Amino acid sequence: MSELTFEQMLEESLKTIHTGEVVEGTVIDVKPEEIILNIGYKSDGVLTRNEYTNEPNVDLTTVAKPGDTMEVKVLKVNDGEGQVILTYKRLAAEKGNESKKMGKIGLPLRKNVL
Repeated sequence: MSELTFEQMLEESLKTIHTGEVVEGTVIDVKPEEIILNIGYKSDGVLTRNEYTNEPNVDLTTVAKPGDTMEVKVLKVNDGEGQVILTYKRLAAEKGNESKKMGKIGLPLRKNVL
């Protein structure tokens, strides 16, 4: 494990994130109704089932596990509890619309391969 210099730590602490920004995060916790992602910001990102899929009965523990990486879109930077709210399905829909133009399909969840 490499140690960061003071300058690197300062730069990391000053990172800002904006609504609508597409970020890549690493899954750090999964519950049936939400996925918690480290998105490299001072707060972790929360991806709820409603922002992952339109399917009401999906158990998110069956679709992601800690260590997986996901590309998500920032929906709201501060939800009042200091959390960053993320969306996967809206980004997938946008990517799907772009992919239809290019003849490609989908936005897969990238599984961590050891």
